[in-house]
Amino acid sequence: AKSNDFDREQAEARVVDRRRRLEEERKMRIFNAKQRTIGLDLQGLEQQIMEKQASQELERRRDQAFADRLLVTEQRVQMMERDVQRARKDAALSLQVYFDDSLSQTRKWVTLPAGVSRQDAAKTFK
Repeated sequence: AKSNDFDREQAEARVVDRRRRLEEERKMRIFNAKQRTIGLDLQGLEQQIMEKQASQELERRRDQAFADRLLVTEQRVQMMERDVQRARKDAALSLQVYFDDSLSQTRKWVTLPAGVSRQDAAKTFK
């Protein structure tokens, strides 16, 4: 029974020593002028947090605006590319029609040598 009482007394002594040590540390913090003046400026920290959040929101909006503008630009480029392709196709078709018409007009006026039929000449030009 004595060792049990002895263990309890040691435990209580450790608790008391711990409390005394914590109290001494607290006193040192309180009476240490440098540490006391440094302290936490919660209002200043909250202001910094709000400024950082506002900055991040502004950056997010700016990024979104750039992304939107890029999308519009890409759509315009695609439309312009389609227009250019369409114009090239139309030009090629017009050129083909012109040459076909020119060739048919030329064929009408060409006199063929004796013994050459129009079908034989057409095969030659194709």
